[in-house]
Amino acid sequence: MKYTLEHVRNKHLTICERTLIQLRLKDGHTVYSIAKEIGCAYNTVKNEIRRGSKQIYRSRRLCYRADFGQKKYEANRIRCHRTGKFRECAQFIKHVEKNFSSPLKKWSVDATSGRLRAERIFTQKNSVCTKTLYNWIHKGLMEVKVSDLPESLRRKKHVSKNRTGKMRLGASIDSRSAEVATRKTFGHWEIDTVIGKKKGKNAVVLTLVERNTDFYITRKIPAKAASAVNSEIKQLLSDFGDRPEKIFKTLTSDRGLEFASLAELENESTKIYFAHPYSSYERGINERHNRILRRFIPKGADINKISEEELERIEDLINGLPRKRLGYKTPEELFNEQLDLIYRL
Repeated sequence: MKYTLEHVRNKHLTICERTLIQLRLKDGHTVYSIAKEIGCAYNTVKNEIRRGSKQIYRSRRLCYRADFGQKKYEANRIRCHRTGKFRECAQFIKHVEKNFSSPLKKWSVDATSGRLRAERIFTQKNSVCTKTLYNWIHKGLMEVKVSDLPESLRRKKHVSKNRTGKMRLGASIDSRSAEVATRKTFGHWEIDTVIGKKKGKNAVVLTLVERNTDFYITRKIPAKAASAVNSEIKQLLSDFGDRPEKIFKTLTSDRGLEFASLAELENESTKIYFAHPYSSYERGINERHNRILRRFIPKGADINKISEEELERIEDLINGLPRKRLGYKTPEELFNEQLDLIYRL
């Protein structure tokens, strides 16, 4: 059977032409005769055979495989895009990779690139948008791998459920002011707990996040119990001096047993609300921050062994993370601005 193909000049070899090379080599043809049949240069076929040959199992003999040659070609095509814009942004990319991999920062790709552009450290010519960076990561052009991205997994779609007949611990989130949902006003918080080991009596981390500034508070409590939660919240309110009502206007939690007594802390200044069962999306900001916390405290970790100083260090790192929603300012910067306004009054 004749497999002769007419090669288009100045074009790369196709998978069909690579298959023909494999067949002809198997039949004992010379490189020169194969090149002549395809209609390309001798060196084109010679280089293709060199690139597409691999060791077969334990044999020392190299054998050309069309599929392997095609994969090598496709990989080289991807790498060739490192020129041009990629080369112009080399220093910008190094900064992104450094901040992403740094154990002292652990900034996201978006946080790093956004902050660098916001501070005008790099010009538009020498930097790229976040979407381009993620495209380069998916193509394997950067040191950051897709598996390293903490938010690379797909989110489950929310399915609405019937809320009738559910136990109520206090006021439902449905009765919360619509103003809270806009995130435009300061003083509205979401609260949750993060556990380490599931078995035995273990400490947990109580977490709170302010919806307007994204400021995140972490407190270690001895157990996942209502008494421990209420005791720590009372201490937290006292830590902010004589104006906690200006800082804590509302608290929204899930319906976990550790928050069963939370409504007892409600007063005229601070209102307590509870999200619907199985509706973590209603406290999405707190859930997202807890995922960031998991970068430092993975599931199964012994929280008893984490010191207060270490937890404060982690909290500072998270609050020092620039956010796109905040114009690449940090939660700490915006939270301190709000405190200055409150205590000036």
